[in-house]
Amino acid sequence: MKHTLELTEEQIQQLFYFTEKHCVRHYDLQVELVDHLADAVTAKMNEGSTPLSFEDAVQKVYAGFGVMGFSPIIASRQNAVLQQSNKEKLRLFKQYFTWPKAALTVLMVTIIGIMPQIIPVFGLKLVLDMCTAAFVVWEVTEMVKLYRQHKQQKQKLLLTENTYRAPAFAGVAIDLFCMFHGWDWFNDANAFSLTSFYVYSGFLLGFFILSLSFINFTRNLHSQARLQYPAAFKMW
Repeated sequence: MKHTLELTEEQIQQLFYFTEKHCVRHYDLQVELVDHLADAVTAKMNEGSTPLSFEDAVQKVYAGFGVMGFSPIIASRQNAVLQQSNKEKLRLFKQYFTWPKAALTVLMVTIIGIMPQIIPVFGLKLVLDMCTAAFVVWEVTEMVKLYRQHKQQKQKLLLTENTYRAPAFAGVAIDLFCMFHGWDWFNDANAFSLTSFYVYSGFLLGFFILSLSFINFTRNLHSQARLQYPAAFKMW
């Protein structure tokens, strides 16, 4: 009776080295490929009447991927992850316009609408200055937290690639603040109007919702990645 060959832990680790050597840099993609390769190599080793060595079986299996090797798989997975990420970001953003999170958006819009009726012009200028500063400080603080969370990874993951990077909403808010002559609001009464207040407030609210959904998306994604690929993260 023919003895069935099985891969050892050392040989499994060699498959990880093999995928990395062939330009598969992300650990989660390596895991997927190694699972596939392990089954294929095991089958190849046990194929025929004469057992095939592990090294020869690996080369024969890899040859089956064609001249492009793993490149088409890498490109396909990158596109799939990008599309899924964009869908999830959009879903989280839409939540702020559907119940129950829409209540927060409605509340903020209502506050913006009634403020000019109860606060003098000078107060509105001060509110916009303070809101801009608070938004910038909040977003920068959250991005620092996300970056520290990202640094907990020992391995690169396609799933979390570049998610800690800020979409620069705070920078855009400052640019718009300058465009609306925000620095002149206290010195030149003609530089400020209710139109400026409503338009700029709308932009600021939109940036806040975008940032909030992006931050929630990133935190959820990193939690998911830690559960799926614990070996890719440092111990707490």
